Amino acid sequence: MKKYFLFDLDGTLCDTGPGITESVQYALAEMGWRPQKEDFLRQFVGPPLMNSFRDFCGMDESTAAKAIKLYRERYNAAGLYKSPLYPNIDRLLSRLSSCATLCVATSKREEGARKILGLRGIEKYFTVVVGDDGTRPTKAHVIDKALRDLGDPPISEVVMIGDRSYDIEGAKYCGIESIGAAYGYARPGELESAGAEYIAEDVASLERLCVALSGAKERDREGQDRSQLFLDLYKQVEDELEDKFRNSRRHYSSAVYEFIKDYESAPVRDKLDICRHIRNLMAHSANMDGEPVVVPSQPVVDALREVLDFVKKPPLAIDYATRGDRVLKVGPNQKVLRVMELMEKNGYSHVPVMKDDRFYGVFSSGSVMRYLLKNRGRGLNPDTTIKELRGYLAVEEHVENYEFVPADAAYIYVRSRFEQVRARNKRVSVIFITRDGKPDQPLLGMLTPWDVLGEN
Repeated sequence: MKKYFLFDLDGTLCDTGPGITESVQYALAEMGWRPQKEDFLRQFVGPPLMNSFRDFCGMDESTAAKAIKLYRERYNAAGLYKSPLYPNIDRLLSRLSSCATLCVATSKREEGARKILGLRGIEKYFTVVVGDDGTRPTKAHVIDKALRDLGDPPISEVVMIGDRSYDIEGAKYCGIESIGAAYGYARPGELESAGAEYIAEDVASLERLCVALSGAKERDREGQDRSQLFLDLYKQVEDELEDKFRNSRRHYSSAVYEFIKDYESAPVRDKLDICRHIRNLMAHSANMDGEPVVVPSQPVVDALREVLDFVKKPPLAIDYATRGDRVLKVGPNQKVLRVMELMEKNGYSHVPVMKDDRFYGVFSSGSVMRYLLKNRGRGLNPDTTIKELRGYLAVEEHVENYEFVPADAAYIYVRSRFEQVRARNKRVSVIFITRDGKPDQPLLGMLTPWDVLGEN
């Protein structure tokens, strides 16, 4: 599997030929040469300029250096702007950069290469860009520097892509495999003779080859499987929620959104909302340029499973309750004034009274008020105990409404009890949870409207 892809620039990513040949023609003309034919000029696309002027024009190093200077004057002024991307190169780079590290390894001057990449909007895909800085006379030098800049990855994980024999030979020198881009400027048979392990006749075949070498195709299949599983799970969530709200008054057409807006969804609300957005993208904007807009990750699929489990097994009321061992409880022998101080300090309006771990009644400010009214304001002192107010502790004695539910009561049932207006135009103030929903059993938990509805 290849994890690092080194790309040549000229004739591989960009069709820089017109700008290069025009600049070579200019340099030769300035040096007294007559105009050259296109076939002759095309040889300059790809190889290092020093090699080209020496090999193709018979120049010595000093004369070649003068030609290179003239060439660059022209190329920097006009030639580099004549460097369009080959069709579908942007797509290839976008797809490949999502699963591999990309690098440009070119014999072109590095600053010129970066300028072209920026002009064509593809520099963002490359982690490393290496070109000639005057100390890298061959493609092998360029590739070696690129490998070092990449942190010397295992050579078995690297492949060089280029359109000339120099690219293939440089790759072999550095011990890495190569792909010959036959759509570039190579002569017939040049890439095969140089020993390219793979040949791509066009950009489309290069993309298929790179994707296969990177293992992205296998990951694409995994992504497709995950996407289908995600959609299947989401459909199950939708079906469960449609059943849940079938006979309820709904505020939204979407059962999923109805549930998200419902207080019951609190434990999984954020996860479900993220999944809802992902599903909408998948359903309404499935592809862009032939690629999926979004592919759910495994953690997202796991989160949706959690939501489905939550929806299929509705939570119990006790899951939202303040557990019995954490409820502020008082005993019959506690002092009334001390209990009232505790209630004031904790912001409680009523507390359960327990005797021998059994429910005894509810003490509230209303209990005290009725006691005082009965006794004309007398009878309450620092030593007055809760049991002396026993006649005002029973559930039925309170203005507020209290209810008892069993430990297996569903959250949705308890919620409906809080929402329902009962006698004396009052809602239920507190729901106590005992094993069987009977007042004479140990208190397992307590719920207030705040716990369920988020309101007092």
